[in-house]
Amino acid sequence: MSRLVAKVDNAAIQDGFSLYSHLMIVSEESWGIIQQGMDTSIKKARRYHWISENLTSFIDSPHKDITTQKYKNNVLDMATKESEKCRNISLDLIDEGANRIKRYLYKLKNKNQTSLYDFTNPEKAIKLRKNIPHLNMPIPFTLQWDQVDMAREIGLNDYTELLKIKGLGPGMIRALALISEFIWGVAPSWKDPAKYAFAVGGKDSIPYPVNLDRMERCAYILKDAIDQARLEQKDKLNALKRLHQYKNRKSLF
Repeated sequence: MSRLVAKVDNAAIQDGFSLYSHLMIVSEESWGIIQQGMDTSIKKARRYHWISENLTSFIDSPHKDITTQKYKNNVLDMATKESEKCRNISLDLIDEGANRIKRYLYKLKNKNQTSLYDFTNPEKAIKLRKNIPHLNMPIPFTLQWDQVDMAREIGLNDYTELLKIKGLGPGMIRALALISEFIWGVAPSWKDPAKYAFAVGGKDSIPYPVNLDRMERCAYILKDAIDQARLEQKDKLNALKRLHQYKNRKSLF
């Protein structure tokens, strides 16, 4: 389970932050995991929070929170419901075997060329979808092909089983997702799954000290939005109560 969580944050989600810290806390009834990744190109860190309570899936928005100082564009997120169809295509591709996947990747790399096989077998020629926005992503070729054939022989029932296979890392996950989008027209999610940014600062002054005035203004704006929302009175009171609780959790700051 601990290894699967690490695989999700390092392979199923490809946001440019490489994991370097993994902390797991276990009790008799539950567990929690905190992982931290670093993007050295921008000198920023990102933290991934997991908790077993109410966790029903490791690949459908499983995080309690993902904290970040910077949101990104074009983040491959296979761990969300939006990528379910793409995950299914990925499993189908594994069933086709390593040689077939290699042909798909060759076509992606040489999209303007016709291979001898495609020329002599036009009815089986691989065709790319047009106007695909993510074709500038790196296309991996140095992959663990033996592991692909092993996965094929085993027979995968779901995507988590694919993630559990040692040697099938971020490169293969990305390759399968790109093939799914460019050739089959089934796209994964490219939205950054981070849920929380340090809008008002951090208790340890990272990335900057808590700005109490900004926190008060944010609370006022949220309260005003709740007051004007078309909600039942009971729902409004519950929302205001939760806002008051967060605003007064001084221990967090």
